[in-house]
Amino acid sequence: MSSFSTAGGGVKAATSIPAGRKGMHNAAYNICRDAIGGLAYLYTASSVETAVSVTGRGYWTVGYFMVAVVGQDTTSATVKATIDGVVVLDDSTIQLRVNGMAQVGNLMVDTTPDMAAGGGGLVPFNKSLLIEVSCNVNAVYLYNYYLS
Repeated sequence: MSSFSTAGGGVKAATSIPAGRKGMHNAAYNICRDAIGGLAYLYTASSVETAVSVTGRGYWTVGYFMVAVVGQDTTSATVKATIDGVVVLDDSTIQLRVNGMAQVGNLMVDTTPDMAAGGGGLVPFNKSLLIEVSCNVNAVYLYNYYLS
C-alpha cells in the first residue's frame, strides 16, 4: 500500500497547495479556457464568490484565475481552495494583468505567435472541493475536475 492510500481505498486528499504560482495569458479567456479544455466561472467584481463547489470524490485538474479583459490592471485578487473541509490554499496577489494565479496545472497562451499550452495536474479530493475567488475587477476562474 502506498503512502497515498487510505484505509477506505481512496486517495489521500491534498492538505496544502503551494501559493504564488503564476501562468501567462495574452488572450481572451475563452481561448485560454479552450487551451486547458476546462470550464470558466465569470466573476463580477464585488466580494468573495464561490467559483466551484463540488461534492463527491474526484480530481481537481486545472485551476487558474485571470482578468476578464487582458491587460487590465488589478490591485487585489484572492483564491481560496478548500478540499474535504480543509483550507489547502489561501493565496493573493496584486496583479493579474497578464500573469494569472495558477493553483493546479498551468497555462501559457499568447496569440501573437499563436502559441497555447495548458498543463493539468491531479489533486485528489474525497468529499468536496470548494474554490472561492475575489478581485477588484471582473475576472475569470478557469477550472476543470472530474469525479471518480
